[in-house]
Amino acid sequence: MRPTTLARWLCGNPNDVVDVVQEAFMRAFRFFDTFRGNSARPWLLAIVQRIWYTE
Repeated sequence: MRPTTLARWLCGNPNDVVDVVQEAFMRAFRFFDTFRGNSARPWLLAIVQRIWYTE
């Protein structure tokens, strides 16, 4: 699953999707030095999910 697909499923509103995905990529870029693992996809999806839950 792609981050935009998850955000669309969670938000429902296209304007919110753009905001959530943009914020997720900004946080991922900011905290990339803390990433541990082989695949960034689950990490990025978790960021999208957390942003949606907190906002």
